[in-house]
Amino acid sequence: YTYSELGSEILIKTGSINTGINIFNRDKKTNVRFEVGAKALKSQLGDMASLIKEVVYGTKFDDRDRIHELIMADKSRLASAIVERGNCIGSVRAASYYSDDAFISDSISGIDYYLMLDLWDKNYDKMCEEIVGKLVTVSGKIFNRNNLIIGYTGTCEDFDSFSSAIKTFTDALKNTPVTRATWNIPKGAKNEGFKTSSQVNYVCRAGSFLI
Repeated sequence: YTYSELGSEILIKTGSINTGINIFNRDKKTNVRFEVGAKALKSQLGDMASLIKEVVYGTKFDDRDRIHELIMADKSRLASAIVERGNCIGSVRAASYYSDDAFISDSISGIDYYLMLDLWDKNYDKMCEEIVGKLVTVSGKIFNRNNLIIGYTGTCEDFDSFSSAIKTFTDALKNTPVTRATWNIPKGAKNEGFKTSSQVNYVCRAGSFLI
């Protein structure tokens, strides 16, 4: 599929297919997971699994112009969010000074993420090969059956149909040893400020009773 054809197939044959990064804390350890969520009717479970496989394994990273378009679109979206929800974005940034969870959240959806997108956008011609190389490397590491959890919501009667359909995706996953990544997260107050076009200013302070 082209990306426009893929979008049409997803709309026609599923309720939706979404991807994102989830952060949760278990036993005082920060866990980060890349998630793929989808929903479909029983009769379209096979189509859903095939489309998930297409999203995960059919993505091509050789269309440099398309990647730049996505970077600019995400940068624009996040710039609007910073203006509209400055209090929320600023709170996460302030909490990132001491919290591992907040630091990672800021890195993937907050101010730190925006600064990275801005750097990539302004220097795309110079950094293109590096960016593509990182995307390929990360993609090759996170899709692995040894680090996979599958959740199902539906009737017991339909579970066998789901199990059979999802094998289209799981059979294509790599089966290599998984090494848990370690996070080197700097701590300490930066006391920084960020200028936006908004006429509303936010002053954010954060702390933890657990420290």
